[in-house]
Amino acid sequence: MKYLGTASAMIFALVFCACTATRSTTGGYLPNSEPVPAGSKVLIMPVPDGVEAQDGPAQGSGRSMTNGLKDALVAHGFPPYVSETTNLPSALEEAAKMEYPYVLRGSLTKWEDNATEWSGRPDLAELSVELYATDTQTMVASVTHSIEGGDSGRQPHRFVPELADQTLAKIFGWVPRVTSKY
Repeated sequence: MKYLGTASAMIFALVFCACTATRSTTGGYLPNSEPVPAGSKVLIMPVPDGVEAQDGPAQGSGRSMTNGLKDALVAHGFPPYVSETTNLPSALEEAAKMEYPYVLRGSLTKWEDNATEWSGRPDLAELSVELYATDTQTMVASVTHSIEGGDSGRQPHRFVPELADQTLAKIFGWVPRVTSKY
């Protein structure tokens, strides 16, 4: 009977860990950089697909994240343009021609769909973004937001709205509105 209580406690701990998420945000403006004025136009470079450690590229994760960044900017009154340019100098040139004062480059630095119902390991997703001023062609901010954990049996795509909103909030100065349940 004593072992049954210990086993129940261990199962509860595993289920609790699998259903909660850990979050962290780091970074911000670089020294001597000015905050982005409200409503500034932002050119978004396409985010490459995240790469899982054992399974390789997570097809579609980059497109989802690019759309998440666009949606977060629109929701907070910043007019974005999603470019097809994957090269930073070309993106800065394109933004200058279009009179967009900022270029946003994102990268999914972690993306792990760990099938938590089988492995007991949490899903991971981490987005790093860099913001460049078009006129000076210099980086003005760099922020990373990560999420670990969550509901079992679902893909890390569920983290996209939160990753976009929380990461960009640190740069653009809005109050984060999106926090995933997982």
